[in-house]
Amino acid sequence: NIIKKVNDQDLLYKDYRIVPWCPRCGTALSSHELAQGYEDVKDLSVYAKFKVVGQENTFILAWTTTPWTLPGNVALAVGEDITYVKIKVGAEVFVLAKERISLLTEAYEIIGEVKGRDLIGWKYEPLYPYFANTLPEKEKSKLEKSFQVYGADFVTTTDGTGVVHTAVMYGQDDFVLGNKLGLPKHHMVGLDGKFLSGTGPFEGRFVKDEEVAIDIIKDLAHRGLLFRKEKYEHSYPHCWRCHTPLIYYARDSWYIKMSDPRIKGEMIAENKEINWEPNHIRDGRFGEWLREIKDWAISRERYWGTPLPVWECSTCKKREVLGSAGEIQIKAVSSGNTYYLVRHGGTEDNVKGLVKSSVASKSSLTEQGRTETVKTGEKLKNESIDLVFTSPFLRTKETAKIIKDTAGIKEKIIEDARLGEISLPSYEGRTWAEYHTDFPKTVEYFDKATPGDESYRDVQSRMMQFLFELESKYQNKKIVIVTHGGPAWLAVSGARMLSTEQMLELIRHKKDFHYMHNSEVQSLPFKPFPHNQFGQFDLHRPFIDEIKLACDCGGSLVRTKEVMDVWLDSGCVPFAQDHYPFENKKFIDGPGYPADYICEGLDQTRGWFYTLHAVGVLMGRGKAYKNVICLGLINDSKGQKMSKSVGNVVDPFEAMDEYGVDTLRIWMFSINQPGESKNFDPKTVSLVQQQVFGLLYNVLAFYDLYRDKNLENNENPSSKNILDQWILAKTGELVSIVTTNMDAYRLLEPTRAIKDFINDLSTWYLRRSRDRIKDGEVEAKQTLYFVLKTISK
Repeated sequence: NIIKKVNDQDLLYKDYRIVPWCPRCGTALSSHELAQGYEDVKDLSVYAKFKVVGQENTFILAWTTTPWTLPGNVALAVGEDITYVKIKVGAEVFVLAKERISLLTEAYEIIGEVKGRDLIGWKYEPLYPYFANTLPEKEKSKLEKSFQVYGADFVTTTDGTGVVHTAVMYGQDDFVLGNKLGLPKHHMVGLDGKFLSGTGPFEGRFVKDEEVAIDIIKDLAHRGLLFRKEKYEHSYPHCWRCHTPLIYYARDSWYIKMSDPRIKGEMIAENKEINWEPNHIRDGRFGEWLREIKDWAISRERYWGTPLPVWECSTCKKREVLGSAGEIQIKAVSSGNTYYLVRHGGTEDNVKGLVKSSVASKSSLTEQGRTETVKTGEKLKNESIDLVFTSPFLRTKETAKIIKDTAGIKEKIIEDARLGEISLPSYEGRTWAEYHTDFPKTVEYFDKATPGDESYRDVQSRMMQFLFELESKYQNKKIVIVTHGGPAWLAVSGARMLSTEQMLELIRHKKDFHYMHNSEVQSLPFKPFPHNQFGQFDLHRPFIDEIKLACDCGGSLVRTKEVMDVWLDSGCVPFAQDHYPFENKKFIDGPGYPADYICEGLDQTRGWFYTLHAVGVLMGRGKAYKNVICLGLINDSKGQKMSKSVGNVVDPFEAMDEYGVDTLRIWMFSINQPGESKNFDPKTVSLVQQQVFGLLYNVLAFYDLYRDKNLENNENPSSKNILDQWILAKTGELVSIVTTNMDAYRLLEPTRAIKDFINDLSTWYLRRSRDRIKDGEVEAKQTLYFVLKTISK
């Protein structure tokens, strides 16, 4: 539904996105998977010579550790404020950053010096013709912008030449720059990591093979375009599954245009209304992210996940975004069949309430049952029924025959075991009351059954499989289905795509359905919907892709192959958890949105905090939360990140067992501000245990020794003793500090105030009031009781 809303606002579009791609597994890796696969390697790196157009024997030097990307080169990038030099070596002139002159091993002469901005616009001859020769027609208009120098803020002089070779489709910085400049986007390499057709001697070869790099180097050297080659040792990402070197590759992706001024402006304005703790996050880390907001790549090329609800017509190319299961049903290609459900006529066993779930049981219709069934047949006489299907039980076959004869149906009755009564061998001949006592119609028992018996879910599965088979087998037929009460209910609820809870509500409240009476006929509105092998409504792949949808033009709608980024799911939580807008609309439109408070780690400023905020604004509802606490990470005692490989991970459950949950909470809240990293040192945790709970329990133990329950009440005591007055004043001050700060979502100040108060209570008040309490002084006991009660709150 959110995707539909975004599409309606013209904010949904498709473009490329750079992903770390494994050519062997054929999948993009998540950032978590990417982090697991770095390996140290020695790659062949190349310093290539790009010949400047219009300047004789002049070359710009650019360095790359991925020679395979050179055939896809479209531009060179320089730092605008970097100083570059023109150096003459023999008959050739080279351009490179002044700080990288040390690369030259021959005698040279500096003949000029320029800033990077002065190089912008220089044109050069491409190293290879393949890119331009294979460029698709729609990208050819952008070719005039290619093969020239541009400024970029990612260029450094740390290594290389201070000039960066740019292949738009094979690097994040390259892609961003290419998008900004409007450079052509075109692949030289396929998803299998092999060069595509039209790439000359490289065609069909795997790009990460060292032989490819060697051949590129030989080719450049042969044509006088190689300045230098060397082995370069670095940490390079590999697939964590198969250890294949990854390639950064541009893949199709769906985007939400967050950079649209309407959305960006509201995101920034709504953030101003959120109370952030620490406060500097609002305009700092989070605010800066919003000010530099990027369009949101919401799709992923994975099999499992929430399918992207975008369909495109194979004929007219129109895009359809469907916002609900109901909308999918409207577009579904239907058989045109009309279905009528009939429950069999009454029997003696119905009257007695006996279970007759075996096909062998000879439970025949009563005279009244036959009479009522004739009336049902009369109702169907004018419907021009084409087919009759029946359960193989005697009572349903008798019912089907009466309907066939009465309604004048010509076709032969077809028996199908899937329409039979729920199979309950262990209850055969017993009463339905006994069965429903053991297996009531509740969510808990919907899938349960005695071994050898069927559950309600089993029955629904076979009924739905039967209906889907009719849909695929017949066209524009009027079909009567004679079955039993339970199967009829389960067919209706299944056809309506109801959840288990909704199925039970259907018969409990009888709003627009009732448990069918004997001989009763009901129409069964049924259109195809995505379903699993059990006939259950299921929007996941592959089921959603198997349903055929029709476009208004008469063509077929095909769903785009991607699934949603899980972070989009996370951002939809405030709405999706309550099935908004299909249910709970008053709640979400009222007090249920926005959330009063959320809390997560600092890294979620670009994760969950952001996606919640983004979806809230896109839905036209503004900020998703009023208050947020941003937590720092927990490191080991030396400030190092906890890692299994390093062996410095602390098991939180062991820590809880050793120190107690409350001790850990107090430690985390009092050690520093919530947003700062915390070094988990057992010594400091132990100290908190002693200073807070150790002292507090000592006070409690002393009070318990001399306790008088008759003096205990919740009233603020009045005392003339200066010690009582002092500790009561301190208690009032503590209540004020805690309340004020907690209302503002500040944790450090109230927690430290509690620690300080407990120290005052034990070290100063109790030490000087021991004798008074031992002697039974009423005011002292009442005061200590009131203070302990307050501090426990």
